[in-house]
Order: sequence, then C-alpha cells, then structure tokens
Amino acid sequence: TAAGLFVYPVHFTGTRAARALHRPWFVEPGAIRAHHNAATFAMVVILLAGVFAAWSWWQSLKRPGDLIPTWMRAGVTVAALAAVATVTYTAYLGGKIIHDAPVLELHEAPTGLPPGIASPSSDSTDG
Repeated sequence: TAAGLFVYPVHFTGTRAARALHRPWFVEPGAIRAHHNAATFAMVVILLAGVFAAWSWWQSLKRPGDLIPTWMRAGVTVAALAAVATVTYTAYLGGKIIHDAPVLELHEAPTGLPPGIASPSSDSTDG
C-alpha cells in the first residue's frame, strides 16, 4: 500500500531526470528510453498492487474477527512479488545507463571537457 502511494512521485522524479540529461553523449542510445518504459510498467504494477493491498486491508478491518481469505493473502503476495520483479528489472536497466556507456570504453577522456570532469581540477586540494 505504501509503495502504491509513493510510486508516482518517484516515477515523476525519474522523468524529470531524463529530461535534464537530454540525450547525453556518454549514454548508449535507447538506454534511458528502455529504463523509462520499464519504470512506467513497474509504476502501473505497483499502483495496482497498492490498490489491491489497500482494498484487502479495508476488507480485513471490516471483519476483525474473521480469518483473512486465502485468495486475498495470495493476491497480495503475488502482487508484491510482481512489484519486486518489475522494480528489480527497472533498476537493472537503470544501472546499464552508465555501466554500458560508450565513454567507459575510451582509454583517454574526450577533449573539451570542463575541468574536474575527466580528472580532478587543479583547484582541488587533498587534505
């Protein structure tokens, strides 16, 4: 239920981050789009799981003395597992955005980078 409540703001910040990057040269083309598509699917799964979990809570609170039906417990468990699976895959794709970046294959930093990007700037001090 809590994940269902907070998944949209999390998705919204990811969308804003993707817009801020605006096709960076150091990211494999399509990596951000694949992560975004997986995140959108994960958001839908989590929203549905959250709605079902909230409904299940409400049903169980209406009848506090009754045993929670097996199908309801199984449904919450399956929904939670589906949410974990989609988030895990989304996180995997998010990691590939940088880990598979073509810039990591270069032996030398590209020319024209601002100071401090490819190596520590001359202004930094150790200690």
